[in-house]
Amino acid sequence: MSKGISPSSLQYIALSLLTPPKTPLRERAQDEDIATLADSIKKIGLLHPILVRKVGDKYQVVCGHRRFLACKMAGLEKVKCIVTDDNEESDLEKMLAENIARKDMSPLEEAHFFNEALEKLDHTPHSLAETIGRTTDYVKKRLKILKWPVELQEAVHKKFINMAVGEQLAKITDEDVRMRYLSDCIQRKISAVTVEQWVNMWLASKDYKEQGFTDPRQTPAAKKVADVYIRCETCGKQRVFKFMRSLVVCEDCLALINQFFEEYMREAEIGVSDERTNSNVSAEQSIS
Repeated sequence: MSKGISPSSLQYIALSLLTPPKTPLRERAQDEDIATLADSIKKIGLLHPILVRKVGDKYQVVCGHRRFLACKMAGLEKVKCIVTDDNEESDLEKMLAENIARKDMSPLEEAHFFNEALEKLDHTPHSLAETIGRTTDYVKKRLKILKWPVELQEAVHKKFINMAVGEQLAKITDEDVRMRYLSDCIQRKISAVTVEQWVNMWLASKDYKEQGFTDPRQTPAAKKVADVYIRCETCGKQRVFKFMRSLVVCEDCLALINQFFEEYMREAEIGVSDERTNSNVSAEQSIS
């Protein structure tokens, strides 16, 4: 049993006397997760006590912030707690250990967790990686998330995109382009491989005018980018991405565009059919 905790430190404490952790490490407690945990507590009770430290007349939560919130949601009056007298640094170590043990932490939550460890526990990316059983590269990649634009951080946290896609989009400095690509990735579930090609094309063409080219596709850098095929939203055919053009439209206008295209294709098919019919008639007349 760790320092500061003894069997006699297990107590039932009034929920009204508990206060949240000084520095909660979870990015945000998802309401649906808390509700699920609250339902479980109502049915079978709180299985794992909340670790707390006495601060004045109150007890501050050290480990078990989600359980604390779930107990409040479940309407409990008293909560099973373990009272520790460890110092604040030891408390932070416990919080870090509990959070990294969780399987549902988002990359953004991990990034904040790692940053907290570096700032308050005198860790380096390498020593932290050894402590938590990860590679140094893994830790460094998570820390880079904190430098991403906010919209990318949120998209990764909410699982709209994965880390690999976020890493590629973070390379785009043009906010309009980045937001448009992000929207496409969320709506169409674009793979990281395809996004990498998008980004490579953007990086290759962003200064094409300064190179004296009138078409970004003709720059030497752009020509080196391997062809990536994506589906045209209008005709449905697979086309080379670098020959595609983006058009920001609302759903109503997109529907009209598709409608006009379908009508155009029907008329074109009718025209081809008429030409074939006329050609056959002419051929028959010539034979006669």
